[in-house]
Amino acid sequence: MLAALTPIAPFSIDMYLSAFPQMARDLFAPAIEILVCLRFVQGFTGAAGVVIARAVIADRARGHVAAQLFSTMKFTSLLAPLAAPVLGGVIVTAVGWRAVFVALAVMNLMSLLGVVLLVDESLPKRRRRPSGLKALVANACSVLGNRHYVGYTATTAFIAAAMFAYASASPFVLRKIIALSPAAYSYTFASFSLAIAAGVPSHASPSRALHRVGCWRRSHGASDD
Repeated sequence: MLAALTPIAPFSIDMYLSAFPQMARDLFAPAIEILVCLRFVQGFTGAAGVVIARAVIADRARGHVAAQLFSTMKFTSLLAPLAAPVLGGVIVTAVGWRAVFVALAVMNLMSLLGVVLLVDESLPKRRRRPSGLKALVANACSVLGNRHYVGYTATTAFIAAAMFAYASASPFVLRKIIALSPAAYSYTFASFSLAIAAGVPSHASPSRALHRVGCWRRSHGASDD
């Protein structure tokens, strides 16, 4: 169930990329600001699935076991951009871009039901912290004061920014300038995602990699030598 939560955001972003030019003509041409605002809400809420899944792992696992599970979740998130544009291209070609949102609504509803029925509270009461705005601000200040956390987060943010810039621009470059069909664009986008996934081979065998290389050393790209 946790693995099913992880691809929600990639699917929500990548499934209708091939239909962006058509969507712009049909719906959002007079008000691009609406699209920007809705995409922000979509990204913010889609991130909840990723955060919840990783929080459950952090509550229930430690050390190499936790690192292995995190690595497996990361591998799942790498597979999602491969499947999402292909599935979206098939739906857009066969039914139209509006059907993509119906498919996403069904997938998200199934994920919601799965969480409600299958995922119990993972954090014991003795480890829970006070909630509320004051506690949120205090916790945020605590983590933002940790330079290691800020460094890792900034690195991830810059990588994600580059990926999202590519994801946002590629439909217009490949569809409108190069004139690829929705299906051809989907396969092209999936091939790029496959190339990115191939550049992270350790995720294909997380257990072996984590036993050979320590978590901190692995995050820094160092080997045992």
